[in-house]
Amino acid sequence: MKAAAERARIIGNSPLRGRYENTVDRESAHEILKRKAAKELAAKNAAESGGGGLLGGLLGSGSGKGRSRQSAGEAMVTSAARAIGSQIGRQIIRGVLGSLPGGRRRPFRIGADDSQLRSR
Repeated sequence: MKAAAERARIIGNSPLRGRYENTVDRESAHEILKRKAAKELAAKNAAESGGGGLLGGLLGSGSGKGRSRQSAGEAMVTSAARAIGSQIGRQIIRGVLGSLPGGRRRPFRIGADDSQLRSR
């Protein structure tokens, strides 16, 4: 009984008395975000089910906020652009690095005769 009286005295003198006495069952942030995501998904599905036709399915509709799956046409264009970009980048790097001194040693001519080749 002494412990219960001590506890009641401490609670009575607490500056937070009255603030945490009532139990409140509020929604957690997880529950709120889950409900919001479900509403957004339902709205997105309703908007996408509007159609788009045959070409809309192949080339993509271009609508939507987040990242969506690429259509066949978009994937083909993206792949081609990536291949062209990497090829051009590779040629530029080879040109720049090939012009720098200190790379592979190449023989050069002193005279007109090929027998007089020396390395740098």
